[in-house]
Amino acid sequence: MTARLAIPGEIVLWCAWLLTLLLIAAGAMISFGRSCWACELLSHFPAQLAAAALVTSVAFAVVGRLRYIVIPAAVAAWNIGALVPFYASVPTMLVPPPSDARVIRVVAMNVAAENRDSRRVIRFIRATNPDVLLLTEMNGFWVTTLGEVALDFPFRRLQPREGHYGIGLMSRLPLTALDEKPASAHSLVARLPKPRLTIVGTHTFPPFTPHMLVRRNQEFAEIAAFVRQQREPVVLVGDLNSSSWSPAFQEFLRDAGLRDTRLGRGVQPTWPAWLPMAQIPIDHALVSPGVRVHGRFVGGRVGSDHLPIVLDFSTSP
Repeated sequence: MTARLAIPGEIVLWCAWLLTLLLIAAGAMISFGRSCWACELLSHFPAQLAAAALVTSVAFAVVGRLRYIVIPAAVAAWNIGALVPFYASVPTMLVPPPSDARVIRVVAMNVAAENRDSRRVIRFIRATNPDVLLLTEMNGFWVTTLGEVALDFPFRRLQPREGHYGIGLMSRLPLTALDEKPASAHSLVARLPKPRLTIVGTHTFPPFTPHMLVRRNQEFAEIAAFVRQQREPVVLVGDLNSSSWSPAFQEFLRDAGLRDTRLGRGVQPTWPAWLPMAQIPIDHALVSPGVRVHGRFVGGRVGSDHLPIVLDFSTSP
């Protein structure tokens, strides 16, 4: 009887060691995310990796191997450390906007090319009432379907495309469309004359293969160079197919001189919309110095596999 009871304990112990080794290997691989697509994908899940490490710690405790708990506990702490800035940092510019400042609301939505739930998309647009609206994965269906709300936005620049890389930018404000843009074909740029501001909407490639990782990183480099050339403040929104913890994304933020508006406001994951426990933040709102962020949140499901993001901001004099 004793031998029979010992077998489950041994299985739990071996499983705990196996998971511990896998978690350590995952942590080591993440540092190579700039050039390895599989390593890049691992970097997106610090919350999930931390949860797995805590489960492993409990498994060691259950079988009485308390001295081993320190290993998965360290792995959990390392992953939790990646989350801390999004909750512990004090958001910049917490003060209300000056009385003479214009607060601008930008909504960015990946509507999903295959999505046909137009009612929820239109309902969300009307409920949030954006000044500027960025739509990615825009195809002919969405151009036709959104015709009833498009009239609310006098400025419209649409580049529909069958597949997943159509894009559209609509605005109530008098934006000027710019032909100058990052070399990426999946970006739109417009300029607001007063207050002076450049808005960049983009949708980069997902790094699902080595080749696509290279292309996505090239897009990052092109967009960063473009942002650095702008004399006025920049707000960049869109589906960047990269989480905030990706080494390539961190390099992009440094090169572009942009700030992640999630800091101090929570992780706010956006994809996949239908699987909350696995959601990661790949839809972004990034700002340059001179932009005051007054609010940022993620909307509810609109039929897409992405959740929309809403950003309220003003610019410094």
